[in-house]
Amino acid sequence: MNDFSNRLKKTLLAAAGVVVIIGAGGAWWYFSMYTKTPEFALQKIEDSISQNNKDEFYKYVAVNHVLDTAGDALLSGMVETAVSPEQDQHIAFTEFSKMFKTPVVNILQTAVDNYVLNGQWIDDQIEPSSELGNGVMLAKAGLTQITFKGVDSLEKVDDDTAVANVRIFQSEANEDFILHVEMKKNAEGIWQVYEITNVKEFVSFVNEGRKILVKNYIDESNKLASEYDVSIREAEKNVSMAISTGSLGDNNLREELAKIVKEELLVQWQQEKSALESMSVPAAAGTLHKLKLKTCDANISYAENYALWLHTKDIKDLRKAEENLRIARTLEKDVKQLSKQMEVHAQ
Repeated sequence: MNDFSNRLKKTLLAAAGVVVIIGAGGAWWYFSMYTKTPEFALQKIEDSISQNNKDEFYKYVAVNHVLDTAGDALLSGMVETAVSPEQDQHIAFTEFSKMFKTPVVNILQTAVDNYVLNGQWIDDQIEPSSELGNGVMLAKAGLTQITFKGVDSLEKVDDDTAVANVRIFQSEANEDFILHVEMKKNAEGIWQVYEITNVKEFVSFVNEGRKILVKNYIDESNKLASEYDVSIREAEKNVSMAISTGSLGDNNLREELAKIVKEELLVQWQQEKSALESMSVPAAAGTLHKLKLKTCDANISYAENYALWLHTKDIKDLRKAEENLRIARTLEKDVKQLSKQMEVHAQ
């Protein structure tokens, strides 16, 4: 029995020794090897964001270099989406854009800090018009519409350089995009994210997605306008025919005209406005959409004031109607011109 107990004790001690050795080896591997890998750095960056730890984030991201190179790439990409490289103005636009390098980098710096500390690019407490228009600039660059999905792959190029392929989803383009993230080992031997090498390509990717959205919006809104235009022109024709049948001094005729204006013309413009308001509008088509809504408002005001004049016979109401109609016709021209410009840009 004693021999068995002694053998059991020796076996347990040997097993415990093996466990200690394995544990020590694992700890040595973790602290000496794994903590000095790009994989570990990426994990620490993810942890720092989930824990809102800016100091830890800055330890594993060479923020100054990342933002400096990203600022150049963003400005270059945004210039090329606005002006073709073949156009004479391209060089002038490129040189002019360099003036905005510092503000752009500052905006990116604020956005990164907000993202790490609050989990969002823009601080909700800051007015959109302040901070050099952070939200506007970030939205134009397509950054506020991205969601990080994970690291597809990580490959060491040499002892001091690695490249991570980070998958993101961009909602405007409605597609995934792979960011090429270059990582480097700093003087302390810590791996850091050093540069995103395809920021310019990301801007182009977003722009192409926006073109599709804008084209779809223009096609859909033009189709809607064409459908209502048939009824509106029919109502205007009914007004003209009623006027041709008698004199506006006739109260019965004025009542008939007022009924046509309110029940046909006014209703059609109100329905067209409601239909426009229910549309999904891409940010890039926001100005055009507002012009279309203002055109509806001007035509609605025209119909309301014209119907009112038919009832009151007050020349002031007629003058208001005529002014509203003038504004409506001017806005309609602006809508056509802007639509053509956007259609050309969307090609």
